[in-house]
Amino acid sequence: MRLPASYCRGKTEARGRTARLELALVMGVLASLAFSMSCRRSSEVSREATITVYGFSVVKEPIENEIFPAFKAEWAKKTGQELTLNGSFAASEIVTGQVLSGVDVDLAILAIERNATRLLEGKATKSDWRSLPYKGIVHRSP
Repeated sequence: MRLPASYCRGKTEARGRTARLELALVMGVLASLAFSMSCRRSSEVSREATITVYGFSVVKEPIENEIFPAFKAEWAKKTGQELTLNGSFAASEIVTGQVLSGVDVDLAILAIERNATRLLEGKATKSDWRSLPYKGIVHRSP
């Protein structure tokens, strides 16, 4: 699968593969953190087999087409449960506003650090990504 041209911005195919790998690493790290993050949920029962992801729009295609299916398979293998992954994608500022307004979300993937800061300051999460290895950043663009 190729990433949208807007994501790769004319980079070589090798760079596209690297970007997909980096995105997969990001999703893997973030998905594993979904259980330790304290985002608001209306039902603890639904957590058992549902993860809701809000992310910035550029990551929609690779997450829905590659990362979600791989993560669901891994989840089923490790837990024996069928996992439902719900995704909602928009501009990073919109995602931040939605989370702050109280939508049920387990994981927010944001493009801009100030949006993550707004979630922390707005008490939508207790997790401070800056305390994670590499201050929560998996990849920096050159």
